[in-house]
Amino acid sequence: MEKTSEKIRKILADFLGVETGDISEDDLLTEDLHMTAIDLTDFSEMLKTAGFDTTGLNMAEVETLADLYEKLV
Repeated sequence: MEKTSEKIRKILADFLGVETGDISEDDLLTEDLHMTAIDLTDFSEMLKTAGFDTTGLNMAEVETLADLYEKLV
């Protein structure tokens, strides 16, 4: 079974159109990965569609991929 962190990283990589190895847990979503507010909202919807409980998730408070792991696990 795929680990949650790996699944989230794969969804993000697919969303951004990059390889999973190109994304680090410490990458800043808005600065390093150049995600806009709209991108963050769309990505949040992708996570919800993939079965993650995004209730109460405020993507504006999520700075890194590691932060996202903490909020979703």
